[in-house]
Amino acid sequence: MTLLTDLIDIPEQIDKGQAQAIIAYYVRVQTEFGGSDDPRLIPLLASLIELLPWLKQWHNDPNPNFDGLRMLDYFDGFVNVEARNLGKTLAEIKAWVPMKKVAKRAIKTKKTAKGD
Repeated sequence: MTLLTDLIDIPEQIDKGQAQAIIAYYVRVQTEFGGSDDPRLIPLLASLIELLPWLKQWHNDPNPNFDGLRMLDYFDGFVNVEARNLGKTLAEIKAWVPMKKVAKRAIKTKKTAKGD
């Protein structure tokens, strides 16, 4: 029974942990790597937005570590403030899609005979 309970709790912890990791990396990108104009920020916010429904379902209780703030409110507030700081709407952030990878063609070299 304990094992089943542990398995049931895994999605809850993954969602919250993912959101916390995304925010931590977002802040590092801003402060240590690329600054507030870094192109990595929009995809990070987009990935956080995708987690919001799960956070609402599993982590919407008041959190004593955040002065009783509900975690969804915390993450949602973070997304809204940062989108504004980037000069983007939430719709623009949600609309972000990864660039398609360009297929690399194998460069074929023609071997010529010495007599050519």
